[in-house]
Amino acid sequence: MKSVLLLAILLLSATTATALADTVMVSVDIEPAGTIDTATDRMPSAATGDATTLAKAADTLREALEQGIMDQFFNAGHIIFNGPSAASTDIHSVSLRQQSARLGGASRLILVELAYRADPALKKALPISARYSLWRLDTRQIVESGTVNADSLVHATKIDENQLSLLMGQTIATVLLNRW
Repeated sequence: MKSVLLLAILLLSATTATALADTVMVSVDIEPAGTIDTATDRMPSAATGDATTLAKAADTLREALEQGIMDQFFNAGHIIFNGPSAASTDIHSVSLRQQSARLGGASRLILVELAYRADPALKKALPISARYSLWRLDTRQIVESGTVNADSLVHATKIDENQLSLLMGQTIATVLLNRW
């Protein structure tokens, strides 16, 4: 009788843990929404190194946003990993990322497109907005989608662009976790 009761408790614990912890892949793309050198009214030149500096700044924003999402999901008890990013949100790209997520054992996929504005004078990339979608991989259907605007998150406090990107990721994760 004791072994049957212990087995029932173990099975209930395993079922509960499985129901609470989904495996999720997140993939964040970055899209420039305007990169103009105000001094010359032209795109920064790769020869000056501005383009490389701005690309690194944009990638740092992507990493911060991704980290914001991953931290929130991990803290909520989900298994989460980052996947490949792509420069395109066309159906072929989405399909490849869905396949990559399934191969990684994920049941859900979060796709995010982070729009930023490059400021060559300050050598910074500034987040503008992040469009996101949550996909169920078994049905290949979008469960939730939306946009987080950087302006709506910055009130009276001054935070740097990386903290803002992290906050955008946390906001996306909170919305998606509440939809779970």
